[in-house]
Amino acid sequence: MKKLFISMLAVAALTVSCSDDDTTGGDTAITVDANDFQGTFTEAGVIRLDAGLTYKLTGAVVIEDGVELEIPAGTVIEAVGGTSSYIAIAQGGLIDVQGTATNPVVMTSGLATKTAGDWGGLVLCGKAPSNKGGSVTAEVSGLTYGGTETTDSSGSIRYLRVEYAGATFNSSKEFNGVSFFGVGSGTTVDYVQVFEGNDDGFEFFGGNVTANHLVVNNPTDDAFDWTEGWQGAGSFWYADLTSGRGHRIIEADNLEADNNATPISSPTITNLTGVGNGDGTEDDGLKIRRGTKGDFDNIVLVGHNESIEIDDAATTAFFAAGSELIFTNVAITTTDALMNVDGTDFSTRADVIATYPNAVITENATATGAGSGTAVPAWAQGWTTGL
Repeated sequence: MKKLFISMLAVAALTVSCSDDDTTGGDTAITVDANDFQGTFTEAGVIRLDAGLTYKLTGAVVIEDGVELEIPAGTVIEAVGGTSSYIAIAQGGLIDVQGTATNPVVMTSGLATKTAGDWGGLVLCGKAPSNKGGSVTAEVSGLTYGGTETTDSSGSIRYLRVEYAGATFNSSKEFNGVSFFGVGSGTTVDYVQVFEGNDDGFEFFGGNVTANHLVVNNPTDDAFDWTEGWQGAGSFWYADLTSGRGHRIIEADNLEADNNATPISSPTITNLTGVGNGDGTEDDGLKIRRGTKGDFDNIVLVGHNESIEIDDAATTAFFAAGSELIFTNVAITTTDALMNVDGTDFSTRADVIATYPNAVITENATATGAGSGTAVPAWAQGWTTGL
């Protein structure tokens, strides 16, 4: 009888603490079922997950305007629903991932045998500009993104692992590990890994977000991808394609339908290491195309078929100008060409400059890239997996 009474008290306490009337911290608490985590949340408030529970992601979780998803350090979310299982932050919604170097948040597959593409992934949709327009529908999730608010915030993500994501709808529509649609510079993204993902690790669709300390290993396509006028920045990126499945460290576009669409993609990427599979197949280090600009500094590339490929006339024009697409402090060990510019291979920097005298590409054999040359950097150890 005493045990039953204590159990009843515990249940009562849980009910009170999770009630919609709970205003701890001044925010309405929103309850969720850890064994059936799904739903579109529209009523203003905070969903505070409990690190002591494992959450089964059984469908889509959509965080709408005025709602915040708070995920404390050590929380594990296991997805079991394929393309229907994903977490999406809509315009005006917020995510707060509070992982630490010793206790990251993990979003992973909940299947007994885990494989790339078991579930969707993490999607953020903000109000920052996209050169596809001011109100665009995201490729996955069906949410709206884009606008004029360059400093818009979708929240904060620190020390997060996303595993086995990238579920496929069809050959032209599939999730990435983490997708940023029109995400603004007010968003914090720091220390995030995508492991064993289908399609790309991280993809930026417009926006102005800065994302630092990113890790991608064993993707089926590209480690990093951008398009639609992304004007943010990234520093300390490490990618390992030695599994042989991935295609490129970076695939960079402005916009496929209109290479001159504005705003033009023009991010700043510093401190990057890309380790290729070295098998001579479609494995470029950096594939720069479709009119993107960019500033790359302290880059280490090893084991790629073509270390830097500038793919078309629109992008070559920026490279040839020497001020809008530049590569400085680059250390390259290549299995084929140093660069391929608009279809022509160049074996040395001198060959490049002979054809494009104003181009900026400088080599530095002691470049550190993500921190330790071609080796796994110290900052990526401990909270990551599979390195």
